[in-house]
Amino acid sequence: MALAVGDNTAEAHPLALLRSGNYAALETYYALQQQRYESGSISDETLYGDFRALYEDSAANEPYFNAWVRSFPKSYSARTARGTYYRRVGSASAGGS
Repeated sequence: MALAVGDNTAEAHPLALLRSGNYAALETYYALQQQRYESGSISDETLYGDFRALYEDSAANEPYFNAWVRSFPKSYSARTARGTYYRRVGSASAGGS
């Protein structure tokens, strides 16, 4: 997945950006995807798929999601990603999928 950030395009996976602490790139990318969704340019399935790239059911990722929210406390994307992460990890630890 190519993430466009400013005038540069970087080949990066959202989970790698999250773990490297590049929250500004994540914020830019997901804010753009949200705008595209709201304008009807992409479907809800596409938006979901874009967020799904962040998820790996590992408790080790919690600090990264928390740091993203701390870096962008009013970010819909950061809070949505963290909430979904918590739901997924909780479901996985309870034996669900």
